[in-house]
Amino acid sequence: MSKAKEEASELKSTIEGYDSAVNKIKELEKGTKEWRAAIEDANDKARELIDQGGLEGKYHFNSETGLIEFDEGALEEA
Repeated sequence: MSKAKEEASELKSTIEGYDSAVNKIKELEKGTKEWRAAIEDANDKARELIDQGGLEGKYHFNSETGLIEFDEGALEEA
């Protein structure tokens, strides 16, 4: 597999992991230990995406939850 295809595959996998982590947060009760751990997991994946996908400046922190959220269309551009 070429390096570009490999990087694209890794990026896609990280995006799917972020989406999965965000969906998990929605299923948990806000403020619980599990909810906070899910936020931390999602933010770890978001940081990977920022590094891998050139998403600097295309995200914000949700002040209510502390979750890193990407601007509309940012993940699709990556």
